[in-house]
Amino acid sequence: MRSKATGRTSTSTGRRATRQEWKRKRRVIIKAEVVRHPGRDPKRNPRFLVTNLPDAPQAVYEEIYCRRGDVENRLKELHHGLEWTGPAARGFWPTSSASS
Repeated sequence: MRSKATGRTSTSTGRRATRQEWKRKRRVIIKAEVVRHPGRDPKRNPRFLVTNLPDAPQAVYEEIYCRRGDVENRLKELHHGLEWTGPAARGFWPTSSASS
């Protein structure tokens, strides 16, 4: 409703207690977002995160969950960046200081 009223992207976070079936206390953090780009239809972008962290929902989502995902993306980029192909990579053999 906020996104519709303003015509802009809108994000909200919240939390809810979980079922009693789990052995440890958990809660679900919900990020509800509607993304708006000029010339496109609005797009819903919900996220659900189950955690036992006691911090505020927005802090857990942005400062822990999103940062962890960003680190994983950088590691993936590094991994794929090291997959050399082509003529320059052929014949390349790393040297070891131990064999010198």
